[in-house]
Amino acid sequence: MKIEGLYLKNFLSHESTEVVFNDDVAVNVIIGQNGAGKTSLIQGIIFSIFREADKGNQADLVRKGAVEGTVKMKFRWGNRTCEVIRHVSVKGKAEDDILVCDGIPKARGIRKVSDEMVNMLGVNGDLAKSTFIVREGKIMDILEENILGETLSETIKADKLNKLTDSNGYIRSIMKEVEKELEIINELERQIEDDRKYLELKRKELNDKKGEITAITAVLDSIKTEENALRIRYDELKKRKESYIELNKEMTMKRQEVEKLNQEIESLSKLVSDIDLLRKQLESLKSYKEMESEINSYSETKQNLEKLRNLLENQEKEIKNKRIKLKKKEETEPFYYKYLEIQERLKLNKKALNDLSRYKGQLDKIKEELDRTQEEVSQIDVEKLQQEIEDLTRERENKGKNRDDIQKEIGGIESQIRELEDSLRRVEKLDSDTCPICGSHLDEEHKQKIQQEKESKLIVLKKRKEDLKRELEDLKSKLNSLDGKIELLKVNLSEIKSKIDRLEKLKKDFDLINNKINDYDKLEFIVRQDEEIIEKEELEAKFRTYLSVKEVTEEEIRDMESEKQEIQIHIEDLSNKLKTVERKLNGLTVEQVREKIEDYNKIDRKIRDIEKYEEVLKKDKEKLSEIKNDIEEISASISRLNYNQEEYNEVERRIEKVRKELEDNISKRAELQGNITQLEKEIEQKEKEMHEKEHRISKKQAYENSEKKLEKLREDLGDSGLKKFLIESVIALLVSNLNDILGKFDLAFRNVDIKAVTSGRTKIRTDFKIEIYNTKGDSLSIDNLSGGEKISLALALRLALTRIISNPGFIILDEPTVHLDEERRKKLIEIIKSVNNVVPQILVITHDEEVLDAADVVFRVTKENGVSKVRIELPGES
Repeated sequence: MKIEGLYLKNFLSHESTEVVFNDDVAVNVIIGQNGAGKTSLIQGIIFSIFREADKGNQADLVRKGAVEGTVKMKFRWGNRTCEVIRHVSVKGKAEDDILVCDGIPKARGIRKVSDEMVNMLGVNGDLAKSTFIVREGKIMDILEENILGETLSETIKADKLNKLTDSNGYIRSIMKEVEKELEIINELERQIEDDRKYLELKRKELNDKKGEITAITAVLDSIKTEENALRIRYDELKKRKESYIELNKEMTMKRQEVEKLNQEIESLSKLVSDIDLLRKQLESLKSYKEMESEINSYSETKQNLEKLRNLLENQEKEIKNKRIKLKKKEETEPFYYKYLEIQERLKLNKKALNDLSRYKGQLDKIKEELDRTQEEVSQIDVEKLQQEIEDLTRERENKGKNRDDIQKEIGGIESQIRELEDSLRRVEKLDSDTCPICGSHLDEEHKQKIQQEKESKLIVLKKRKEDLKRELEDLKSKLNSLDGKIELLKVNLSEIKSKIDRLEKLKKDFDLINNKINDYDKLEFIVRQDEEIIEKEELEAKFRTYLSVKEVTEEEIRDMESEKQEIQIHIEDLSNKLKTVERKLNGLTVEQVREKIEDYNKIDRKIRDIEKYEEVLKKDKEKLSEIKNDIEEISASISRLNYNQEEYNEVERRIEKVRKELEDNISKRAELQGNITQLEKEIEQKEKEMHEKEHRISKKQAYENSEKKLEKLREDLGDSGLKKFLIESVIALLVSNLNDILGKFDLAFRNVDIKAVTSGRTKIRTDFKIEIYNTKGDSLSIDNLSGGEKISLALALRLALTRIISNPGFIILDEPTVHLDEERRKKLIEIIKSVNNVVPQILVITHDEEVLDAADVVFRVTKENGVSKVRIELPGES
């Protein structure tokens, strides 16, 4: 795993920080004063991988004043590009964590993402902090025997093996379960004989109950036979009873009908007796009835005649009015067309005047802007401005070349400084009196002379580097100043060109509008002249008069005259029709004749009603005769039924008695059947229990064998078995890697061994002792090592452990120089430079400026207004 970038939002003291780690860079130094927020970057990496906080609640990781914090870490995992995103909230539940690889979600949710990250890295958080994540002041803790022991024990999961094999462990718990099962099987063997006796008793009881059911079933069959015979007789008597009731009901209804018909016949006979007298009266009024249609049309004709006379009068008035309007139309028509013509001309001319008036207002504004713009343009020399821009641009290019030359020179000087410093270190470390370069004799005086020369040269180079840096800063300031001047001149030039373009447009607009307004006075005179004509000749009033009579025509008046003649003819026809009807009345009034007709209608309706009654009377007499015959037939049918109510009641009582006996016996049989079913279930359950017990007893031998095998397994996994093998294998692999890494450092010793030391009465804890050997094979104590050698050993041991655990691809050193004296700090810096041969990515967090000598890239962390900021520096920048 290689970390490529880290983004913190509202995390600890970082409001919005993004750090990108270059693939080609080995040593990344994160530097800043205490409290600046540099350690927060490492906490962000640890939180991304393990979702762990150093201390306190995870909600405390959210920046003060914010509600939610976010950490994103981008990294390489094999050939895949991955990103893990974590969220933390002060209000409890935050947005889901997510892990994405090559753009595809790999895990979502706190638990799943954490499990996947541990799986990818190969270690948990505790083991990581014991190896490749080195917290402040902890770099040499790994050399302590108990801490190394805990780390290796965690590596081989020794605690899990102990838990598996101790007296309360998993294997022993399984053995206890086996022992418990064997005790149960022994008890089951004792129970099985009692179960057999119980089954024998229950089966005998079941047979007795089945015999009782057979006897009750025979009784039930006899009762059912008797019930069926009674049911047949009962059904027959029930049908007779229903027929008897129905016939008596019908007889009663028929007798009621006879009584009702006799009353109706008597009433109708009285009504029919007056019909002859009414017919004579009707004949005497017949002549008036024949005049009914003429009388009805008389009133209608009289009303129509009155309407026509009113219509004739209105028609004559309308014709007169139309003739007056037609005369006005003929008088005003010429003035109407003249008014229209003048109005159309006025409309066009007034519109043209409005347009010209607007142009006059625009002309003054354009003239004012034209004069102002012309004056502004005339005061500026465009060619001079362009020449000034060109001069400044050339000057900027020259200074830019000077800046590049100075940067190249600084790079060369830094390379010379590093070579001189390396050379001085090699001279200081020389134990022999032979020059490592040429092989000639090298005494102490010569050695000091070489050191003085190199130190003098180093001082000169460093001073030249500082002078060049100051010169470079001065050049950068001048370049920034030139950039500002050039940009300002370009803006001014652009504004001037815009004003020149605007000036040309204003000239064209002025000429165009000035040409348009020359005809304004002439057009104004024409408009006034037309308005005077309309007023003098009163054209508008005559126009409106014409509009009011425009629709009247001679043809319309002729049509109205024709309608008038038709109305007069119709009036004459109606008058003659009225006179004819009046002659037929023979002196009677119309109202008197209407009364005679009404009398005729009343008598006619009464006669028709009586004739209906005669028909009803005839039918009633026929129906009466039929009903009397029906009554005689019903009486005969009742006699033939031969129905006896006492016999019906006796059969009903016997049926009820038999039904009760049947229900009692059915209930007894159901109870017995329930007992049988219960017994069968008990027998079946007991047989099932016995089968299960026998099946469980059959496994007794297997459990006894398992007990022996588990005891053997416990011995094999114990201190003398698998645990011992794992410890020896891990130590061998660790020692091999440790010596390989130490070989890459410039140290006085070349070989290290690690031995396991088992302690404690129960042998459940294993510590590890580190043994060191010089090139001659002599054993050395850790206490005899120099401070730098101890740091080298501690760092190499952590890297070796990292290799055998998961080889994550990076190491984190948090304030590695804290509590170290000057000699150890310098040695640590040399070691950090060498470590990139072992691990490709190193992250160092420090407040110590000396550590920058080991940096390939520097991330400087500062705090502004309580918020942490990060900026990248190249080595040597400050």
